[in-house]
Amino acid sequence: ILELIDFTDPAGHEQVIRDQLTRAGIDQCWQPVALSWIQAIVQTRLTGSFTLADLQAADRVNEMSFYFPLQSMNLDRFNRVLQQFDFQPLPEQHGRLQGLMVGFIDLIFRHDNQYFVADYKSNHLGSRIEDYRPDRLETAMLAHRYDLQYLIYTLALHRYLGRRIKDYSYEEHFGSVLYLFLRGMHPEHTQTTGIYPARPPLALIEQLDLCCAGLEVD
Repeated sequence: ILELIDFTDPAGHEQVIRDQLTRAGIDQCWQPVALSWIQAIVQTRLTGSFTLADLQAADRVNEMSFYFPLQSMNLDRFNRVLQQFDFQPLPEQHGRLQGLMVGFIDLIFRHDNQYFVADYKSNHLGSRIEDYRPDRLETAMLAHRYDLQYLIYTLALHRYLGRRIKDYSYEEHFGSVLYLFLRGMHPEHTQTTGIYPARPPLALIEQLDLCCAGLEVD
């Protein structure tokens, strides 16, 4: 549903939801619930003062696919980089990887000339608002290794923007990563509820880029 709707056109949300409920075999009695939930999500402040509802269709890319080569990537070196920047290493990983890193990013969007990664998460962390506060989100991020996932997404977007924007600068053009835990998002909640922001340091992304290229620079 979030992929198909126009965030700026709430009048069109109902038909999209109706169609997707039918496609999924879900009774239409859930349509008002889904509509209310989707509209709460798009009206929730993300970072600063903007919401998904502020994003024009021309400023977003849904399900962006990416791939980049892993050129004899040294896994020991990769783990040392993660630890250097206080990320958990991959368990019991040694040797080298050769092939392609392939993935899909739920949403890439542009706001104020900066580019953001957004990932939708439907994890059920509990039934209370408190279950979607920063400490609980941090626990979920680490338990599922979403931290490693967003580093890969950041690297993919960093490489893409570097080839598409003249005089590209990570510090200037990269906004942040936003993990959107949908069950905790509502415009009446505090801004940190249901939203996990992250902005990896440029030095980390550059080191991971070298790792993927098979370079052993320390």
